[in-house]
Amino acid sequence: MDVAIGVSGLLPLDDLRGKPDADGRVMRSTVRATADEIATAAELALGKTSGRPVAVVRGANPTRGEGRIANALMPSEFDLFR
Repeated sequence: MDVAIGVSGLLPLDDLRGKPDADGRVMRSTVRATADEIATAAELALGKTSGRPVAVVRGANPTRGEGRIANALMPSEFDLFR
C-alpha cells in the first residue's frame, strides 16, 4: 500500500464523524484518509516495478481545499502503533 507524501488542492482527510452511513446510522469514528487512498489506487494502476512515473486517478472526487500533508498525521493520543 502506498501513502501520500504531499497534497495540493484537496484535503488529505475526509472527516465523516456525525454524518449518516448508508443505513442511516450516525458515524462516530470514521475519518477517511483520502490522499492515502488515492495514492494506493495509483499504485495498483502503476505496479511496483513498472518504471512508470505517474498515474492519473479519475473519479475520486476528494474534498477540495488547501490541505497540508501534515494534516494527515495521526495525533499521538489516537495512534495505536506508537
